[in-house]
Amino acid sequence: MVFFGNSGHEIGSLGAQHTLTVSARRLGLTPQSVAVWVSLGASIAVFESFDVVSGEGEGFHVSSSGYSSEALGELVATPMQLAGYEPVLCSEEAACGGELSAVIDEGYDAFGWWGTFAKFHTVADVASSTSPGLLENAATALAAALRAVILGKEPSEPPATG
Repeated sequence: MVFFGNSGHEIGSLGAQHTLTVSARRLGLTPQSVAVWVSLGASIAVFESFDVVSGEGEGFHVSSSGYSSEALGELVATPMQLAGYEPVLCSEEAACGGELSAVIDEGYDAFGWWGTFAKFHTVADVASSTSPGLLENAATALAAALRAVILGKEPSEPPATG
């Protein structure tokens, strides 16, 4: 298992491109040697709006999500949907965005999240843009999707939390 962290999505996914063309290759990673690549976009668990006076977040900002192949979609779509996401098959008809698109363009089987958030890169982009509950929801979706990939079967409900 390898973890990468990158930035530069604002400038043509520069960080993802570097990760794919330099770091991954340095480690000998190829689309054939990687079972699945997961891209956790920054808008995976944020509130749609935030009340400055009350300090309360409102609504779940449904970040865009997708997967690279129908076979992978059969495994990861349901766990993502059960958590409130609306994943799509990344294709010419439904292009994926962010770092996920760069990974898929390199030929990796991948799934993940991307999207915009009104507070990105502003003074309002603070910790209160998310909450433990939203993060737990995202983690539950991710855990269920990874479990489905590892076991090779789609779960019928998300795993219990708490």
